[in-house]
Amino acid sequence: MRFLTPDALYLLFALPVVIFGMLLADRRAHRIAALFGEDRLVAAGRLGPPRWVTRTRKVLFVAALGFLCFALGRPQWGERIEDVKRKGLDIIIALDVSASMDATDIKPSRLEAARGEISAFLDLLDGDRVGLVCFAGEAALICPLTLDYSALKIFLDTADSATVSRPGTAIGSAIDTAAKGFDQKEKRYKVVVLLTDGENHVDDPTGSARKAREQGIAIFTIGIGTPNGELVPVKDAQGSFKEYKKDENGEFVKSRLDVETLQQIAAATDGKFFAITTGGDELRRIAEEIASMDKKEVSARLQTVYEERFQWFLLPALALFLIWGVVPEVRR
Repeated sequence: MRFLTPDALYLLFALPVVIFGMLLADRRAHRIAALFGEDRLVAAGRLGPPRWVTRTRKVLFVAALGFLCFALGRPQWGERIEDVKRKGLDIIIALDVSASMDATDIKPSRLEAARGEISAFLDLLDGDRVGLVCFAGEAALICPLTLDYSALKIFLDTADSATVSRPGTAIGSAIDTAAKGFDQKEKRYKVVVLLTDGENHVDDPTGSARKAREQGIAIFTIGIGTPNGELVPVKDAQGSFKEYKKDENGEFVKSRLDVETLQQIAAATDGKFFAITTGGDELRRIAEEIASMDKKEVSARLQTVYEERFQWFLLPALALFLIWGVVPEVRR
């Protein structure tokens, strides 16, 4: 036996309180009867209902409450196997974890803001398989497509600039890696959500986007940062701030949001571009876009379904309450 809402069983601890209250009420009634010299009549059953009736009513009431508590706990036993089908899309989130994502023009940092948006985005999905790609100077599939959003969030929480060792920003490589994470036979129902500041140092992201479109992939780009930009912090091995990054001429490096590149990537795949400039709910808007897209229906997995048995306790509870109400409380 298992209980779907086991917290309801804590109500059983209230039954001793109910019984104790009944005993106190009986004692108080006898004291009042004694004041008027009626205690002997009550004891003899000549005043009020017979003692067995009173006790029966109390037992019925307490038993009914006990059965009701078990019913509220929703007991389950017996099981069957069902083929659970889902209807959704395959979505791969490509997250920029390069050093520039540690810039703080978006509080608390670009990367922290992106992770918060992704976590909220996952809470809005239902039935979509989701994977995670992290990229800097190269890209890696950190979590393959899964319906287990909790597991994906664990990978997400550990994603930082140390996840990918090669420095730089290779957006094209991120798109290519995400594309390989999908079913290559499927030509529809595939989405890449790309979160980056848009600064590309290595490859041709627009060319990779056009290849992705040929595979039926739509790319939604989310720019994280501000047009004015921010200095890029350098961290030590413990992750603490050390200094700001400088170029070969000794000048401080400022990272700025590259809107144009991200707009071109989205346009190449009939996707859309959004920008997180001061924080917002851009991924919520993307979730709304995804919800309106055509989705495929597939067999996801076999699932064990437990049989609800609360009615086995609810019906006796109702019957006992009914009998309790029928048994007279006073002598007729």
